[in-house]
Amino acid sequence: MARSETALAELPDGAGNITPEVADATDPTVSSGLLDRYDPQVLALAAGTSPVMRPLQEQTWETFSANWQTDVRMTFNWVREALLKPLRPGSRVIVISSAAATQRFITASARRRLARTRQPEPTW
Repeated sequence: MARSETALAELPDGAGNITPEVADATDPTVSSGLLDRYDPQVLALAAGTSPVMRPLQEQTWETFSANWQTDVRMTFNWVREALLKPLRPGSRVIVISSAAATQRFITASARRRLARTRQPEPTW
């Protein structure tokens, strides 16, 4: 998935069984719709934005929080939808991003929730 056709054009020819989608991974309606449409056995979440590397006093909230608004928001939306759906037993969820500590918190929280409800747990 990418926000533009241009970004998807960078995929190599013959990229296996990848179905490209133009969408914003941070949009909460996108995760719900695509999980319903594809019912994936593997959900790999890898998104990010390049942080503005400057001293704190030279940051604005917008530059400072850019990774939260992209990486963490995407992880939150997709993990939430994976829990609501839920994914098939034996499914895999892979989270890769620059805001790793927060994303570990989100996935650990999802694991604890599944353990409490005794639902078949996907691998997080």
